[in-house]
Amino acid sequence: MDPDTRKYWREQARQSRKQAGRPIGGGLGSYPVTVGLIIATAVMMVVGNGVLRLLLAIPVLGSYLFDLATAITPAGVIGLIFSGLFIWLVGSQVELLDQPWKYLVIFFVAGGFGALVAQTIGGFPIASTFAPFALAGILAHTMSGRGMHFSMSGPLGWLAVLLILNIVLSGFDPVVIGGMVGALAMGWGLSLALRYGER
Repeated sequence: MDPDTRKYWREQARQSRKQAGRPIGGGLGSYPVTVGLIIATAVMMVVGNGVLRLLLAIPVLGSYLFDLATAITPAGVIGLIFSGLFIWLVGSQVELLDQPWKYLVIFFVAGGFGALVAQTIGGFPIASTFAPFALAGILAHTMSGRGMHFSMSGPLGWLAVLLILNIVLSGFDPVVIGGMVGALAMGWGLSLALRYGER
């Protein structure tokens, strides 16, 4: 990340912490929602298969709850590492820019939408973890709203690298790619609708 961009995000985080009454020094305690989502992802990796089977057995609402659950269920330790890293790198950049409820709504709704897109394309992509890509949509929206341009050394640059890496690791599976793109696009759209980061 180039020095100007780093300075910009540091100042945004400092002001947001001050407004929210959080410690200005930073650290994990300054990002409770992001850390909580990483922990939830780890828990779903352990109990995910059982939970997903139970959800599918619920009449009517089961399929919708299934979509939300698959949005944060990694396939294994490698999936957890990449999902956790993605959530941390992107989530820590945007969590302090607005209210936690908006962050969570976008994460789960856009993540569930990504799972729905993937199912529409080709079945049930269990353990594809689409919700982190909703955060990518938030970041892209907030960056563009602040007039910041694409740069490989800036947040949008390393976001592009993370996206490409995830596409490669998926084996260029169109189902998984569709879910990723769906979550990212919905994350962007919800950020715009909720005016994320414009307070």
